[in-house]
Amino acid sequence: GGGDNGGGDNGGGNNGGGNNGGGNNGGGNNGGGNNGGNPPTPTEMPVVVPDPPTSSPSDVPSTSPTACFTTQTREEFLMEVLSDFDEALITDPSTAQGAAFVWLNETDIETTDCLYPADGIVQRYVLATLYYATDGANWVDSSGWLSSEDDCTWSGVECVDGIVAEVDLARNELSGELPDEELGALSQLETLSVWSNKITGEIPHSIFHEPFSTLDIESNFFVGSIPTEAFETPTLKKLRVSFNDLEGDAMPSNIGGLAMLEDLWIAGNKFAGSTPSEIGLLSNLDSMFIYGNMITGSIPSEIGLMSNLVGFQVQGNDLNGTFPSEFFDNKSMLKVLRVDDNDLSGPFPASLAHATALTDLRLANNAFTGKLTGYDNLTELEFFLVGNNSFTGPLEQDLSNLTALEFFDVRDNDFSGPIPSSLFDTGCISFIYLQGNNFNGSIPSTYGEASCVKDLYLSNNTLSGEVPPVGPDALPNLTEFLVDGNDLTGAMPDSICDLLTIEGGLLEDLWADCGTTPPEIECECCTTCYPLP
Repeated sequence: GGGDNGGGDNGGGNNGGGNNGGGNNGGGNNGGGNNGGNPPTPTEMPVVVPDPPTSSPSDVPSTSPTACFTTQTREEFLMEVLSDFDEALITDPSTAQGAAFVWLNETDIETTDCLYPADGIVQRYVLATLYYATDGANWVDSSGWLSSEDDCTWSGVECVDGIVAEVDLARNELSGELPDEELGALSQLETLSVWSNKITGEIPHSIFHEPFSTLDIESNFFVGSIPTEAFETPTLKKLRVSFNDLEGDAMPSNIGGLAMLEDLWIAGNKFAGSTPSEIGLLSNLDSMFIYGNMITGSIPSEIGLMSNLVGFQVQGNDLNGTFPSEFFDNKSMLKVLRVDDNDLSGPFPASLAHATALTDLRLANNAFTGKLTGYDNLTELEFFLVGNNSFTGPLEQDLSNLTALEFFDVRDNDFSGPIPSSLFDTGCISFIYLQGNNFNGSIPSTYGEASCVKDLYLSNNTLSGEVPPVGPDALPNLTEFLVDGNDLTGAMPDSICDLLTIEGGLLEDLWADCGTTPPEIECECCTTCYPLP
């Protein structure tokens, strides 16, 4: 813009300024005296006025002329652009930062200030540092990285208007540590996804600023704690840090300020502390996976406020106290509830019946007591595991609504009464574990109708009568049938013994009380007779 844009002669020549009729057209004496007379007087020369320029010239050009290193070297220019970063690291070629600078200065020669603004150079430097810091040469997919192409086209990089918004390098054999300061310079970064790699070190602190929303670093080797800045980032939606070596308090009281949080995945670490009541403020929370840690305290009743909760998995911690009845308020979307392997006690609330979308319910290995009710209303239920507690009373007798049921495990409780015959007519149930209770009465004759059943454990109850025979082609998938430790009599039916020998039969283990003289139940085909000799 600093050239002559109209300041030359665009019309300042003689466009008709000559003598167009200035001669003697009859200016002599035609009738008197001298034929020549006085010489004619020439007309005045025209005054040439140049056309004005289309705009007045400016003392300052409209855009500054580009330096293109005319007054400084490329290295000096880049150091000036990257002046906010640690100079000691940049000037040390043995560091990832130094390697990135060497690449930018010596190899990435098309990336000059003539082509990219300073922000674009910073962006390339940050991504190059990430590449070198995580052994980019050995990534599974490094397509485009450290090429002269636009960094927004590099594999795993997504941009909005040329600015990096997402870095997704999951399952890509990254190793080493993430560069904290550099990643923080990606001012519009929303998503960092590097799960299932071999990354070590601490979680970067500097990435937690608006508009950052998603961190997924699951299945790596991160150490330290979750940065405090994470709980001060209102745009955070997904915090996925499971299966690392993290410790500390993963749920401080100010976690309630993360109003947009949808996923809280911190499983499989060494987190301690308790669950604050402020957790109930996370009204958008979809999944809470905190299992496999050392979290103590009780389950807050305020979780009942979470109407969008789909998955609640807290198994394998040190939780204690009773299970809050308020939990099942507003839980029409809840599909998975796992509190197994804790120290929870007391009765389990009958309001369980309200969670009609449940597919997976696991209460095993706690100290729950009393009668368990409401599960017969869970028509979507697939997995029901409540073993190793102190539940009492009979099972719900009408389970015919549980048509999706695959796994039914109530082992090692104090359940009593008859075994529901409807249990064997619930669709395609595969695993039934009733051992270690006080069930009485006879084995329901309908058990042969469970065509999908693989394991049927009835051991150590007070069942009586004879083992009912089954029809031809019954129990085609049965692999284990255990009836020892009961008061059964008679003989094992041939239709059961045949399952051990017939072509296509899958039965491998058949246990009964046939080890005494005379045997309580005659069973020459049993694979194990109790008591053992």
